[in-house]
Amino acid sequence: MSTAAPLRFAPVLACYLYRAVVGLLVALPMAMLVASVVGGHPRSDAVLFDDGGLWLVETTRLLRDTFPPLLGHGGLIILLGAFGWLLPLGALIASLDPDRPPWRASMQRAGQHFGRLSLLMGGTLVARGLTLAFMVAVALIVRGDGHVRQTIAVAVGASTLVLWWLLDLLHDAMRVVCIRADASLGRTILSGAKLLLRRRRQAVVAASWRTAAALAAFSAAAVLGSHLVGGAGSQLLALIVVHQLALAVHVVARASWLRWLVGAMIRDAEAVSASDPGCRASDQTAEALSSG
Repeated sequence: MSTAAPLRFAPVLACYLYRAVVGLLVALPMAMLVASVVGGHPRSDAVLFDDGGLWLVETTRLLRDTFPPLLGHGGLIILLGAFGWLLPLGALIASLDPDRPPWRASMQRAGQHFGRLSLLMGGTLVARGLTLAFMVAVALIVRGDGHVRQTIAVAVGASTLVLWWLLDLLHDAMRVVCIRADASLGRTILSGAKLLLRRRRQAVVAASWRTAAALAAFSAAAVLGSHLVGGAGSQLLALIVVHQLALAVHVVARASWLRWLVGAMIRDAEAVSASDPGCRASDQTAEALSSG
């Protein structure tokens, strides 16, 4: 039985470098502005976290006129970066084909499906917004005393995060179908949903431990980073390394999850081929995902 190709270094590295560069472009302007205020202090930016928040408030006051253009700059980079991210991500999915296509061919395939990938991402963002609006409406409708409302707020927040996570799983499944099967947008959405529903238990388990690994890496980086903020040059270097290691774990976990989805799609196609030997090879993938 065929399966997805092993993860390759170049596609995973490209995804990591892209995320790292976009993160740097977003964070660097703010870091430079803050450094212009507290950079000369012996404790550097560590004073921003002192009790009472005196330096934090003063820094905010001095930089308040620069925040609107800075937020616009960061928002534009995040928006462009989100769409640009579809190219290395799509190339990563294409590189998981059992035929192990070269990196250039994988990038070309991602470029061919860029428009559909963009529509899928836009639709997912709309679905996220509608989910958030619905959950907020529920929280506002339900009445009760302070303790009850606090419990409801926590439950609504947790439920929203879980629903967003499930939407992300569906989004990734649709991306895999989009790259691997030349189907219409509607067929891509339907096939991605069926791909997950056929193996819903295995999919939840496979995605859960990978998500937990990424969250653990970022949590550890946050804890370690809190002890390294405002340090000397060696501590600053350690802070950067810690956060980049967390990002690397996240990218590898995401790539591993996408490989699981590609493998599931291939197994579905082979199951259809085995049950119907006369099925044309070009139709195997579409039939496996569209049959009930």
